[in-house]
Amino acid sequence: MDRAAVEALIAKHYTGLRLLIQRRVGDAEAAADILNQAACTAWEKWQTGQVPPPEEMGGYIFQVAMNLLRNRRRKVAERADRRVDSEVLGHLPGDVDATDRWQEKKIAARVKRMLQELNSPRDREILVRFYLQEEDKDAICRDLGLAPDQFDKVLHRARSRLKELLEAYGL
Repeated sequence: MDRAAVEALIAKHYTGLRLLIQRRVGDAEAAADILNQAACTAWEKWQTGQVPPPEEMGGYIFQVAMNLLRNRRRKVAERADRRVDSEVLGHLPGDVDATDRWQEKKIAARVKRMLQELNSPRDREILVRFYLQEEDKDAICRDLGLAPDQFDKVLHRARSRLKELLEAYGL
């Protein structure tokens, strides 16, 4: 794979990754910093041949970003002057500008349409209940008559099918 192809892969995943990371971080600037650092790390790893197959570039960058976020939080946790009560954090507003909110709503609407296009009702039900309704795995398994290991396999396949649909539609 050449340099231009890797740059295109990173650009393709950048907006979605930024929104995912921003949701976890809660700060747009910090999320952008973490994502840029993760993209640079992925680029360096690609140059040395240490990156997984190209189709996994988005997931690789996301994992690097999550590792960077954990490291950042550890550094802050070690500083007593930077600690705050968790209840206070829960009441602080997040810095999300109107463009990001609009983009998140647009992406969410497209994902919901893609969910409806899944051929398997079971795939759709598992994805909606587990990710959107945040139901417990045990409850879903009980209702659908699945063993926990079966659930994991079905969930993995359903996510793969949804990912294929999303990629086919340019998300």
